[in-house]
Amino acid sequence: DNADKKYLDWSAGAVCSNLGNSMPKEVKEAMQEQMEAAPFVYGDLAVTEVRAKLCALLADISPGDLNGFIFASGGAEANECALRMARRYTGRYKIMSRYRSYHGGTTS
Repeated sequence: DNADKKYLDWSAGAVCSNLGNSMPKEVKEAMQEQMEAAPFVYGDLAVTEVRAKLCALLADISPGDLNGFIFASGGAEANECALRMARRYTGRYKIMSRYRSYHGGTTS
């Protein structure tokens, strides 16, 4: 703030990024450049040039013929996807997790 008091701001959540209360000029310029290229992409709802390049790079360095990737928007979605893939791959449906641990707000 104006008196140089420091704060921890933990308010980020889905569809937002917490960048703090001030940021360097270089970060603002990079954000402006990105907004001009792809102003909004949430989860796997759209394909962008950057995402396509990343997928190609990941496919090149991944073992075997792996060429499909999921970019989850958060932990709950990532855990949900991991559970679905494990169940489909193994044919088993029981999942072991820690008692009273938080794994996201879905079936996980």
